[in-house]
Amino acid sequence: MSFLQKQAATVRSIRARFEEPYLVTLFGKIGQQGVKNNQEAYSPEAWRLGSFQHDLRHWVRHWSCFGCPIHDKQIGVVRYGPYAGTMVVGPGYEPTSALGPLCDLFDAEALMYFVDLADEYGFDAVGLGRVIAFAMELYQRGILTRDDLDGIDLRWGDPKGMKEIIEKIVKREGIGDILAEGVKRASEKIGKNASRYAIHIKGQEIIGRDLRSDPEAALGEATANRGADHLQGTTREEQFSAALVDSLCLCFYHAVFRRCYEHVNLYSKILNLITGWRTSPDELMKVGERVWNLERCFNVREGLTRADDTLPYRLFYEEVPSGPTKGSKIDREEFERWLDRYYEERGWDKQTGIPTSEKLRELGLEEVDEEISQIRVKFSKK
Repeated sequence: MSFLQKQAATVRSIRARFEEPYLVTLFGKIGQQGVKNNQEAYSPEAWRLGSFQHDLRHWVRHWSCFGCPIHDKQIGVVRYGPYAGTMVVGPGYEPTSALGPLCDLFDAEALMYFVDLADEYGFDAVGLGRVIAFAMELYQRGILTRDDLDGIDLRWGDPKGMKEIIEKIVKREGIGDILAEGVKRASEKIGKNASRYAIHIKGQEIIGRDLRSDPEAALGEATANRGADHLQGTTREEQFSAALVDSLCLCFYHAVFRRCYEHVNLYSKILNLITGWRTSPDELMKVGERVWNLERCFNVREGLTRADDTLPYRLFYEEVPSGPTKGSKIDREEFERWLDRYYEERGWDKQTGIPTSEKLRELGLEEVDEEISQIRVKFSKK
């Protein structure tokens, strides 16, 4: 048996048929699963969307990307009820949590239908679930009325209302034209303090997990270059190695997510065997650091500042109301101190979040430094 065959057999032996939905059950039990647009972080109903339920009722077979020996994906089908015949790949944790608990939906068959609908329409399931949950909360609070929603009764956990609002969004009809812009832009257009209920970072909707009891993960998502991103990690090693894995075109899923840095020696060997180069692990990590800084400079050029490395209002100012993490929230002053340390460790200016000239030149990014220097001058005059 080859190395790849042994690896594939090992991975398959330790994974459930539907591995990722178990995270909904896990986070639901420990108080880190967002429910009702993160008004809650705990639900006794979370087990209804867990792996065991999918194993019993939906699993068909494993599936993989072309040529991959791992077969980490699962094909599931709804066999009975109003959604019978629905077939999806997965569902993974992110679509499950966004179109499920965030919308207070714990009907596994309806969930699979909405995941399939998101795929058919070409939606990001996380963004779709988050914007529906956002609209549901605005409806709950009277910020959006039934008239605003063109007669839709957008109650929590109601599949009928969810289907109707999805159709509005995909056709950009009425309120759907606003919601199609995502929670950040939609909240700005709606007004009435709607931004307090828009759960995003840099305009990117956060996945269904509740971060109020996990400040390290919260800092990682706040500082991710593309907005809310739970895959990039928090430490220098995590973030730089994540950028490296993307640059090497490796499967991030099997690069062990945020622990990619533990395998840089292996990446170096593989790269050198393929190319004939003699690139050391340290040099590869420097590539990751260069990419991370270049992405940051792109954001700086487009107008992002330290003020954008932040969290939604709810995570700072509203405590988790119940469950194992009751009372949790992110302390704003402490968060700012973490951000200071984060910038210092990366060689960035603490006041602005802009990479210093010394850091960019150390990384061989002189041309980028010349462009960014003009922005530094603007900040120095304020």
